[in-house]
Amino acid sequence: MSETPSEQATLAGPTAVGGLETLHSGQVERPSPIELGRGPTRLGRYVLLSKLGEGGMGVVYAAFDEQLDRKVAIKLLHARTDALAQHRLIREAQALARLSHPNVVQVYEIVELGDSAFIVMEFVDGLTLRHWLSQTPRTWRAIVDVFVAAGRGLAAAHTKGLVHRDFKPDNVMVDDEGRVRVMDFGLAHAKLTELGSGVPVPALASHQRSLESSSSLTNDLTVTGSLMGTPAYMAPEQCRGLDTDARTDQFSFSVSLWEALYGQRPFGGGNLAALTLAIVEGRVREPPRAADVPTWLRRVVERGLAVEPDRRWPSMASMQAALERDPTRRRAFALGSIATLTAVALGVFAVGRARDREREQTLATCEASGRALDDDWNPAVRDRLEQAFLATELGFAAETWQRTSARMDDYANHWSELKTANCVATELEHSREPTLRVWVDECLDERRAGFAALIEQLGQPDTPVLLTASTSVAKLPELETCTDERWLAQRVRPPDDAGTREQVARLRARLAQVRALELTGRYTEGVEAARVVLGEAEALGWAPLDAEARFALGRLLGYAEDNEGSRIELERAFYLAGQTGHDLVALRSAIDLIAVTQGEPARMWGRIGEMLVARLGAHGEFDEAALLVAIGNAHHDRGEYREALAAQQQALAIFAARMGPDHPLTSAALNNIGNAQSSLADYPAARATYRRALAMAEAWLGPTHPGVAMALMNLGILERDIGDRTAASAHFARALAIDEAALGNDHPQVARILNAIGNLAVDDGQPSEALRSFERVHAIWSTAFGATSLNVGIALNNIGNAQWQLGQNPQSLDSQNRALALIEGALGPDHPNLSYPLTSRARVLRSLGQFDAAIEDDQRALDVLLATLGDDKPETAGALLGLGLAYAGKQRYDLAIESMRRSLAIRELMITSDEEVVEAEAAALRDVVLEANAVGTR
Repeated sequence: MSETPSEQATLAGPTAVGGLETLHSGQVERPSPIELGRGPTRLGRYVLLSKLGEGGMGVVYAAFDEQLDRKVAIKLLHARTDALAQHRLIREAQALARLSHPNVVQVYEIVELGDSAFIVMEFVDGLTLRHWLSQTPRTWRAIVDVFVAAGRGLAAAHTKGLVHRDFKPDNVMVDDEGRVRVMDFGLAHAKLTELGSGVPVPALASHQRSLESSSSLTNDLTVTGSLMGTPAYMAPEQCRGLDTDARTDQFSFSVSLWEALYGQRPFGGGNLAALTLAIVEGRVREPPRAADVPTWLRRVVERGLAVEPDRRWPSMASMQAALERDPTRRRAFALGSIATLTAVALGVFAVGRARDREREQTLATCEASGRALDDDWNPAVRDRLEQAFLATELGFAAETWQRTSARMDDYANHWSELKTANCVATELEHSREPTLRVWVDECLDERRAGFAALIEQLGQPDTPVLLTASTSVAKLPELETCTDERWLAQRVRPPDDAGTREQVARLRARLAQVRALELTGRYTEGVEAARVVLGEAEALGWAPLDAEARFALGRLLGYAEDNEGSRIELERAFYLAGQTGHDLVALRSAIDLIAVTQGEPARMWGRIGEMLVARLGAHGEFDEAALLVAIGNAHHDRGEYREALAAQQQALAIFAARMGPDHPLTSAALNNIGNAQSSLADYPAARATYRRALAMAEAWLGPTHPGVAMALMNLGILERDIGDRTAASAHFARALAIDEAALGNDHPQVARILNAIGNLAVDDGQPSEALRSFERVHAIWSTAFGATSLNVGIALNNIGNAQWQLGQNPQSLDSQNRALALIEGALGPDHPNLSYPLTSRARVLRSLGQFDAAIEDDQRALDVLLATLGDDKPETAGALLGLGLAYAGKQRYDLAIESMRRSLAIRELMITSDEEVVEAEAAALRDVVLEANAVGTR
C-alpha cells in the first residue's frame, strides 16, 4: 500500500532566511526627500506640510488630507529605492491595516503613485518613547505603565499572526495626552504565510573580522538584508538569521524596558561583533547599583531576555500581566493613603487601619489560593519527574524534559495568576460578581485536576509518554476560557443537590485522569479507565456527566482504532448532550464523529458541527478550528482536495491567532495543508510547507526527537512523489537514524520509515531491497500490533508487491490473500483503501492467467472507489486499467478497450498525472487495440 504523508500532528516551524554574510559596512542608500518649497507640494489629495523624520525605508512627512479635512502622516518611499524596500513598505501597510487597537498607529491607506508608493497613517502629536524618557526623569512605575501600554499594542499584533521584528523606543510614540502607540511595522511579517528556506546560518566567528569593521553603535543603526532589525535590540535568533516569532518582539521589548529602567542596555559591546556575541551568549550586564528598580521587576525583564525563546514568557500578554502584578503597588493599595490619614481624627484613623488590616488579610488569602497549585507542582515534584525521564535512558529524554518542564512552569504560573486575580477581582476590587467567581473557580479547579493528572502520568514515563510529553502540556485545555464570561455562561451547571454535586466533581477529576492517559498515548489504559468512570456516571444518573464520560470513551476508542465502538459511544454522547443542553460536548462529539465515519454521515456531522459552532458563538475559537481540521481531513479522504485545503487554512488562521504560530495544533493544521497541496500537485507549495513543518519540529521538540523523524518522512514521501528520489532517500536515511537512536531498531515508528524506504526501492526497480525492508516491517508490526492488525495487512500487501516484481507469483498471491483479509477485517468492505489490496491481488492473478478472478477483484475495487471517491481519481483510473487488462486476457476486447479508454481519460484530465504514466497507459491501449484487430482478422 503506497504511503501518503502522515496526517498526525507533525510539528512545523521556523526556518532561516539568510545569514550574517549579507551584512556590509557600506552606507545604506536613503530616499531623497521631497523639497518643500513656497508653494504646496502634493501627493494626490494630500498636501505635504513638513518633514518629520527619515529612515532606511522612507521619509515621513506631516500632511493634510483635503478630502477628509484632517492632518495625517505620510511615509514615502522614493522611486529609486529597490523593489525589496518597496515590498517592505507595502508589507508595513498591510500589517498595520490588519490592526485596529488604541496602542497601535492606525493606517488609513496605501497609495501607489507612478513608480512610488506611500502609506497614509494617523498623525500622532507627541514624542517618541526615547525622547519621552529623556525629557525628564521618570519613576520606574511611570516607565512600566508606558511599556505595558506598548506591550498591549504588540500583543494585539501577535494575535493577528504578526511579528514586529524591530521594536525599540524610537518606534513607540507617546502623545500629548499620554496615550502610547507602537508604530513602524515595516519589518513585520505574517507568520501564517511566510515560508523560509531552512538554510542554516554560518557561525558568528566566521564573520568576526568583517563585523569588527563597524566601530560604533548608534541608536538608529539598522542592517539591511536577510538580517532585519536594529542590532542593539535584536533577539539572539535574529542575530543568527533564524526565523522569528512573537517571543522575538518580547526580547526587543525587554531590552528597551531594561534600557529605560537602568539608563543602559543589557548587552554591551564596543562594536557590532562584540554586541552580537554578547546577545547570543546571553551575557546580561549588571545594572547600576544606584538604580531604584525593585528586584521583582528586574526578574520579569530578565526572563524576557532569555537566549532560548522557550525560556521567555509564553506571550507578550503574560509578560504584560507580570509587569502589572506589582507587589509593592498591591501593598500600597491594601494600606490605602496612609499619609492622608494623619490629618483625620484618631478614631477614623483606627477604623482605616482596621480596614487596611482586613484588606491585607484578604490579599494574603487571595495569593494563598493562587499558590494552591504548589501542592501539585513544586521543586520536589519537578526533580522527581526529571529523574524519571532521565532513567529511561532514551536519547532524547533530557532535551524533552527541559522543554516539557518549561511549558509546565508556564502553565502553573498562569493558573496561579488567574486564580489570584479571580479572588482579588471579587473580594478587593468588587469588579466581579460572587456567582461568576464561583464559576471561574470551578473551571480553574477542573484545569488543575487535569494538570495534576498529567503530572502523574509524566511521573511514570515510558516511550509513548516521552514521545508525547512536550506536546501534551501544550494540549491541556486553555486557561483563558475560565475567565470568559460568555463561555462560562454556556457551561452546564452542577446539580443543586450537594451530595450529587460532590460526586460529579469527583468523577470529573477522574475524567481528567482519563484525558491525561489520552494525552500521553496510553490509549488501552485510557479505554479501561473511561469504562469504569462511565459505569459510575450511569449509576449516578446525572445525564450531562454521562455524556462527558461517553465522549471520553468514544474518543479513546477512536485512538485505539476501534472506529465502530468509537462511533457508537460518540453518537450516544452527542444525543445525551443534546438532550441536556450540553452543547460543548455535543459539538466535540460531532467533530470526532467526522473522523470515524465516511461519506454522507461524515458530511452530516460536519454540518451539525457548523450549526453548533454558530449556536455557541464559537467562531474564531479553538473548537471551530478543530471542526475545520476534521472537515478538511474528511474532504481529503474523499479526494476533495481544494475544499480540504480551504478548511485547513481556516483552521491554521484560528490556531495561530489563539495559540501562536508555533503551537503544535497550529503545526498540525500546517501539515494537513501540505497534504492537500501535495494532492493538488502544487509541489513547490507543499515542499515549502513540509520544510516549515520540519523546522518547527526541530524548534519545538529538539533535533533528536522522533517527531523530527516523522516530519522528515513526510518531506521524503513528497520528494519521492515529485521524482527527486535522491532527496527522498536522504530524508528517509536521516529519519531512520534518529528513530533507531531514540527508540531502538524494533519500534513501530522505525517500521514506518522502513516501509517508506521499501516503497522507494520498488519505484527504483529494486524489489530485492524492497522485500528486505518490508519483511522487517512485517516482523516489527506483528510484534507491536499483533498478527491480525491493519498494519500487518499493509506490510503483507507491500511484501506481495515486491514478490510480484521479483516474479514470485505464487508467494505473492499468498501474501495478497492474507493482506486483503486483514485490511478488510479492519476497515470493512466499503472503505476506499480496500482498493489497494484488491488491485494488487488482481495484478498477481493476471500474471497467473486467472483472468476471471482478476476481473472480480478489479471490478470490486472500482465499485468501492466510485462509491467513495468518484470517477476522477488516480485510484479509479488504476482499477479501470487493471480491469481492461484482465478483459484483454480473456480476449473481451470491447470491454477491455472501453475500460482502458475510461482510465486514460481520467489520467489526461488529472492535474497530478505523470506524463510517463499517461504515455504508458496510451501505449497499453494501443497494444490491446492492435491485438483486437489482429484477432478479428484471423
